[in-house]
Parts: sequence; C-alpha cells; structure tokens
Amino acid sequence: MKTNRIDPHLTLLWKKEEKKLLEENNILSLWVALLTYSGGTSLGSYLMGGYEMVWKLFPAQVLLPVVIILLGWIGYKTYKSGGGILLSYAIGIGLFSSIAYSLLLVEKKSLEVLLLSNIPVIITFTLLTFWQLKHQAILMTYGFLANLLGYTFVAADAPWSYFINIWSILLPIVLGSVYFSNFRYKTFKQRFLDNQVLNQQKEAITESIQYASRIQQAVLPTLSSIKAKIPQFFLFYQPKDIVSGDFYWVEQASEKEEYWVAVGDATGHGIPGSLMAMIGINLLNQIIRENPLLLPNQVLSELDLRIRILLKQSDGDNLIQDGMDIALLKIDQENKKIHFAGANRPLFYVENNQPLIQIKADKLPIGNTIQGDKQFSLQTFEITQEEKRFYLFSDGIIDQFDAEDQKRLGSKRWRSWVEALQNTAIEDQSLMITQQYEKWKGNTPQTDDIIVVGLQI
Repeated sequence: MKTNRIDPHLTLLWKKEEKKLLEENNILSLWVALLTYSGGTSLGSYLMGGYEMVWKLFPAQVLLPVVIILLGWIGYKTYKSGGGILLSYAIGIGLFSSIAYSLLLVEKKSLEVLLLSNIPVIITFTLLTFWQLKHQAILMTYGFLANLLGYTFVAADAPWSYFINIWSILLPIVLGSVYFSNFRYKTFKQRFLDNQVLNQQKEAITESIQYASRIQQAVLPTLSSIKAKIPQFFLFYQPKDIVSGDFYWVEQASEKEEYWVAVGDATGHGIPGSLMAMIGINLLNQIIRENPLLLPNQVLSELDLRIRILLKQSDGDNLIQDGMDIALLKIDQENKKIHFAGANRPLFYVENNQPLIQIKADKLPIGNTIQGDKQFSLQTFEITQEEKRFYLFSDGIIDQFDAEDQKRLGSKRWRSWVEALQNTAIEDQSLMITQQYEKWKGNTPQTDDIIVVGLQI
C-alpha cells in the first residue's frame, strides 16, 4: 500500500515515531562508534608503531571524538526536541575529525591505512543511524572535506595519488551506504504510514460494527422483557464476532396469552450473518402480526417464501443462497398447547425429569435456492401440571472445538450436557453452560456464533 497524500495527523504521528527511532538508533550508534572506532584505530596504531604510536595518536583517535560526541550528548540531553539530530552530527563529526587530525600525526607510509579507516566509520554510521538523506549527505560531505583538509597539510610530503586512490574506493562505499540508509529510512516511513492508515481504517470499521451491534442489541428482546412473559427462562448468547448471525426472538402476537419463541442461525456470522438475522427478525414480526393464528409450521413456510422473494432467489441468475435454520415454538396458554416446528434445528424436550427427548427438525432450510413450497411438520405438546423444559439452540456450541484434542463437542456430548442440567433450576442453567463451555473451549478460538435458549412451562 502506498500512501500518496499524508494527512496532518499522520505527519504528526510520523514525526513522533521518527524522533523515537532517531534517538534509539543514535544512542546505539554512539556506543558502537566509540568502541569500534577507538578500539580499532588504537589497535591499528599499535601495529603501526607499538605503544609509542598509540600514545602519539591518542589525542586524535580517542580524546577528540570523545569530546565532540560528549558535547553532542549534552546537546541531546539539553535540547530534547532536536537532540537526536545533534547527537548524530556529533558522532559523525567526531569520527571524521579524528581521522583528519590523525593524518597530521602519522608517517607517510601509514597514510593509506589511515584513510582506509574511513570505511568502518562510513558503514557503521550509515547502518546504525536513522535519518533523512539530506543529513547523510551533509555528514558524508563533511567527512570528505575533513579528510581533504587533513591531507592538504601533509601533501608536501605525500603524493596526492594516495588520497585519490583511497577515495576512489571510498566514494562507491559512501554512495552505497547513503543509498542504503535512505532506502531504510523511506521503507520505515512508508511501512509506518501504511500501518497507521490500516489502523485508522480498522478503527473506523470496528466503530461501525460496534454501532451495528448496538442496533442489533436494540432489536433483540431484553432478558427482563422476556421474563415478564416467560418467568422461567434462560439465555446463553455468545457471538463469535461483534455482531452475530444467530438470533433469538420472543414475541407476543396478540393480547392473548400466546408467546412465540425462536432461535435462528443465519448463514455466516459477523456482518453478513447479522444482516440475515435482522431480516429474519423483521419478517417474523411481520408474519405473526398479520396473522397471529398461524402455527409454527405455517410461519416457517411463509418465512421461507418471503426470504426467497426478498433475496430474489427465484431468479435463475441469482447466486445468493443465503438463508437460515430456525427452531420455532408457539406457547398457547389459553388452549394449553405448545407447538413446535423446526427448519434444520431440533428441539430438546424434558418432562418432569424424564429422559430427554429430541424432536427432530425438517431437513429444509429457510431461504436458499431450493424451490417450491416447503411444508414443515408440526409437533404439539399439552400443557399440564407436569413440569416441561424446552431447549432451542444453534449449531455453534455443537461445532466448538476443545482445547486438548481439537475435537468438536458434537451432538451426543451436547445432549449429555443438557441431561446433566436437569437437577438444576432453569434460571441457573445459563451459568452452568457458560462454565462448561469455557472449560471445554479453553484457549481455542470460538468456531461460530452460539445461542442456547431454555424455558420451563
């Protein structure tokens, strides 16, 4: 990604980052330069003339660069805003001045060796310091002029061919090092700016999705409003992302004591799934308000028809195959009946602590490109004095992998979890499912949106 136009905010962020990088790299460059240059040149002086030569060049090769760099360090500590630049210049000026001064103190036979000591200074400095091309060019120009000035004072005793030959070697190294340093600077800058742009885009998208989540939460019924209709009720709702493709729906269609409860699992999760979930909730509200006397199987057939019309799935060229699976209950307190129909989502049913019964769903989705009128089967239960518990759920919890063996929870294990809940009050079962789920999942990423609804009649 290439950022052509940089907004002022990004420029400000880069300046702060540049300052930090400049300081970090230049402090490292300071110590490496002092140790490698002073140590290396002292060793070279010893090889050229023993300890006598070391002490002769000590002021030039150790004291001078140390003093100049120390002044740069003081400037760095005193002027924080431009301290990194001062330190960088002090390092370069100190090292190049040291070489120039040393040219005045060595014998003619050592001039070429001393001139070649520019190489580690140039390479080390350009590799470690971090700044713009203009600063590199200024410092390298100073290095050349300092060498030229120092050599001028000894030119009467030494041929200029030494200087020309050595700098014919040094010049490509200077150009290459400066190019590399500039390339490194530009790469760091572009990468930083690109990352900032991506972060800004991510934040904007995340804020948008979070706002969409608030809208989705506003559409979903609150737990308190549900319990006002169905007191013995629990909800375990765990979106995979900020917004969810799974949804729950509880509605009273008329003034009669008739309540609808649904758990839907729209295709996909995240934003696409949440859009389908919102469509499903909206259409369910429309259908039961237009005709509250419908039974769940009839509602599912009508829901399927309306989704296929809305998404134009009857058109031959339409490739949108989205839809949803749904489990739907109608609780008719007036006639003492509970009706159920399911599109790919079953129902768990427990009466008076008897063994759990699974009511299978029709293997038909809501929506999708399967054409024709879909007929869904209807299951009816009598409301008696016997306690009845119903569980509606999406397939998210069944598909969740565990932390140890990477195995799916699976339908059988999920059924055993529900069976183990039957000695627990219905209001406390959400907490128990949460604890079991977290233990099962561990650090494994969540596989899908999850929703479980339980109610007792």
